[in-house]
Amino acid sequence: MASTKQQLQQAINQALPEQQLSYSQQQVINQALEQQLEQVRQLQPTRDRRKAPKTKRRIWQWQWSRAQIFALIVATALLFFVTYATLATSAPSVPHNASVQIFDGTAVINNLRTGAERRLNAGDVTILEPGDTIQTETGRALITYFDGQTTTLQANARLTLETMDSQNGGQQIRLKVWFGRTLNGVKRLLGPNDQFEVETPSSAASVRGTEFTVESRNNTTTFYATDKGNVQVAMDGQTVFVRAGEQLLAEQSKPLVVQPQISPTNTPTNTPTPTATATPTNTPTNTPTPTATTTATPTATPSATPTATPQLYITQAGDTINGIAQRFGITPDALVNANPIIRDRDEIPIGLTLIIPQP
Repeated sequence: MASTKQQLQQAINQALPEQQLSYSQQQVINQALEQQLEQVRQLQPTRDRRKAPKTKRRIWQWQWSRAQIFALIVATALLFFVTYATLATSAPSVPHNASVQIFDGTAVINNLRTGAERRLNAGDVTILEPGDTIQTETGRALITYFDGQTTTLQANARLTLETMDSQNGGQQIRLKVWFGRTLNGVKRLLGPNDQFEVETPSSAASVRGTEFTVESRNNTTTFYATDKGNVQVAMDGQTVFVRAGEQLLAEQSKPLVVQPQISPTNTPTNTPTPTATATPTNTPTNTPTPTATTTATPTATPSATPTATPQLYITQAGDTINGIAQRFGITPDALVNANPIIRDRDEIPIGLTLIIPQP
């Protein structure tokens, strides 16, 4: 029987190689095996050697083959274990909503579930559901998730709340920053089942308790800067850690190189020192013939070219990629490349906010 028990244990380990058993689960399995072995002992073939009073026939009890007994025990034990492990470890995923507060300017939220669009102004507070996309125009927005976890969107930024739920005692948050600058704060140290991840079109960052900046500059370049804690950045099979006081410019097809943060410095302006003006003396002189004075022509002072605000278009019924591209004088490929949110060129959802690139 000892060898049979060892064979059963080996069969369970081979059938379920990825299961990690706790001490309590192992005890339950051992008890189940003992019960099955006890039942097998009762089913083992035995010979009744007692002689009948008038006949010499030997009575044999019903006999099972060894292979049948072993298969029965393995099947029963596996069924019991899978049922127990599933009930003990699985927990339903509970979705949650985030709150959004607009500080100044305006913002637009596209609801994935209803396809509706909501325009918000400074001071407005609303709900952001998983799958919703928020885009700031001229202002800033504060997104609050679970206790102590926030994201601030600067002007001209676009973000999608991909996941926000709780499961197995942990909290999972996954964001997608399409473009623009975001400031993220995770005030508490995350547990083993917690997740806070920020994706961009070109890379992804995961944290365990930190304050960091993510700026998606285009589809191939993302800027990261960490103020507190550690940020793990992954791109094209590369993985690096950006620690407090460090920054990273992640560009596709280039190695990830972490550098110290560059603090902006104020360039001093040289103020001209006034010079003393000589006092004229009344010395009689011949009056010179007046000459024409050349007046200097003022030159235009160069001004900083303002950053172009992305032109947006909200899809309507009957819109196609080719039709939208032709309307704005761009190619269909340029429109798709500027909007990674487009997953099917042949079917565009109504109410989708698209970025119109410069022709």
